[in-house]
Amino acid sequence: MALDVGSLAPDFALPDQEGNYIKLGRLLETGRATVVYFFPAADTPGCTMEACGFRDAMDEFRARGINVVGISADTQPDQAAFAGKFNLNFPLLADQGHVVCEEWGAWRGQGVGRMTFLLDEKGIVQKIYPRVDVMKHATDVLEALGGAAAPAPVPAPAAEAPAPIADLVASVARSALALLLAQLDAGAPLPEDLADLAARVAARR
Repeated sequence: MALDVGSLAPDFALPDQEGNYIKLGRLLETGRATVVYFFPAADTPGCTMEACGFRDAMDEFRARGINVVGISADTQPDQAAFAGKFNLNFPLLADQGHVVCEEWGAWRGQGVGRMTFLLDEKGIVQKIYPRVDVMKHATDVLEALGGAAAPAPVPAPAAEAPAPIADLVASVARSALALLLAQLDAGAPLPEDLADLAARVAARR
């Protein structure tokens, strides 16, 4: 069987590296999209590079509400060893009898072909990667799903309220009076207009 864009992806229930059964239908309920990628064998060079790419981009996938699962015909202990060795932070499913691989068209006679399916929240195939560049596949998939999540907006600092005009005048006056007193202490005469102004201010108090 081969899937095409627009097909409804077959459901599956397979054990992950921790022995928990992962069901596609449940994944579809928890995300706005799901990435299902098939890889030939755990802990081989190309598969390791591909898996580590998804690992390193996992924060972006989760920020966008996108599920990612990898599937191969390895055993559950093999998937566990692979995930543990490289700190893989998403489900690796063990399709030991390669039933799911065959249903999805990823079984290539004697082994699993490297290919990826992008599903919407209803399980409809939106895009198929029949060939994969393991060095940047996770980035390619993320871009196909809308790119990196937009960063949270940084709130602009609150503008300080302008000081009341009376406070500004008082501040300037204090500075001027301090200079004036320093001059008086030094023996300088008080200008007549300032003496008159000081008298007027004193009369208002």
